[in-house]
Amino acid sequence: MARKGITLRKIKEILRLKLVNQLSFRQIARACQVSKTTAKDYVERAEKANLNLLSHRSKKFGNLNLTL
Repeated sequence: MARKGITLRKIKEILRLKLVNQLSFRQIARACQVSKTTAKDYVERAEKANLNLLSHRSKKFGNLNLTL
């Protein structure tokens, strides 16, 4: 069975909540209606890719989906 994808909008929201608002993964999971593991995975992927949320904010996250 194929896994249901997550929208780019939701990924951006997860990153914003963690990096800007510094919420816990539990709080992010509730706010975005994803599992804690999913929230943590996307934040770890962004960190591994050396993404800086503030620098991408001006670019409207144009390359975010390619990087993750």
